[in-house]
Amino acid sequence: MNIIVFQTAFLGDLILSLPFLKKILEKYKPNNLFFVFREEYIELLKYIKLDISPIALKKQDNIVLNYLALKKNIENVIEKVKIDKAFLLQKHIRVAILAYLLNISERYGFCYDKLAKLFYTKCIDYEYRQGVHEIEKYFLMIDEKFTINDLKYEWFDFSSLKLSLENDYIVFNVDANILTKQWSIENYLKLSIKLLENIPYLNIYFTGQKDVLKNEVEDFFKDNKKYRNRVKNLIGETTILEYIYIIKKARLLLSGDTSAVHIASLYNTPTIVIYGPTKSDFGFFPLSEKSDIIEKDIACRGCRVDGYVKKCKYDFACLKNININEVLNKILYILEI
Repeated sequence: MNIIVFQTAFLGDLILSLPFLKKILEKYKPNNLFFVFREEYIELLKYIKLDISPIALKKQDNIVLNYLALKKNIENVIEKVKIDKAFLLQKHIRVAILAYLLNISERYGFCYDKLAKLFYTKCIDYEYRQGVHEIEKYFLMIDEKFTINDLKYEWFDFSSLKLSLENDYIVFNVDANILTKQWSIENYLKLSIKLLENIPYLNIYFTGQKDVLKNEVEDFFKDNKKYRNRVKNLIGETTILEYIYIIKKARLLLSGDTSAVHIASLYNTPTIVIYGPTKSDFGFFPLSEKSDIIEKDIACRGCRVDGYVKKCKYDFACLKNININEVLNKILYILEI
């Protein structure tokens, strides 16, 4: 049997796919398990400790050209291999059409997009329900029940890394792919001072990708030199593998609704998640044993699943109403201080 899994969304979605890939290997023991993903994560796939054959979606300006190129790429890879099953973890119609055009006999997807489900041979109900995690929904495709034990695995090979990390550090993951899911950098910085003042042995690592945030952290600690040696500004400075390892070893992660939360779940890193326009009910909540969420009960929340909001008539009160002391108290509680 040969199986292909499609997940060409962001890093967090790739991370969420890993327990599903592992379960497929255990359940079906396929001759080949092909995994379709975004090209920017190709280096990371080299370190995943799962027996999978990666196929990259290369970026082009035109989305149609993207998927035509991917179709050709898949056809080249599977030229002499018959694919028996396709699992489509994304809900877009373009992925459903692609699997259909590849003449894969069994195509499993979510009944989320009314048009996309026309191209599936089996459609799985997909709902946003409180307490139902996204990984649980993936497992429904193969009639399996997800448990926390499915996360207990050494997912990546870190043996090539040469990182020097302190024993007592927490991670502030300060940005997000979608800007409107991001708590303000000013809040993170003010919170860092409160923590450094009150916990003399603690170190704080700032992670993310945006240069503008990196510069703000640098400028802030030029004016707060007293704490500079207890802060590492790693924004834009790490590979994805290093980023994962740093979260794995942290005493605690503070983040918005981002990939960092799902990485922490893989390694049971204590986690606090700040939700803005998205909701934990959507299924992207932390699975670490010690974890907590902060979200405000505002009627409009859950306005978009991806959190992308152009305009907000409440001026993003869902994020702005989350105050520093509220977050501080949750951190101290989880750190048992």
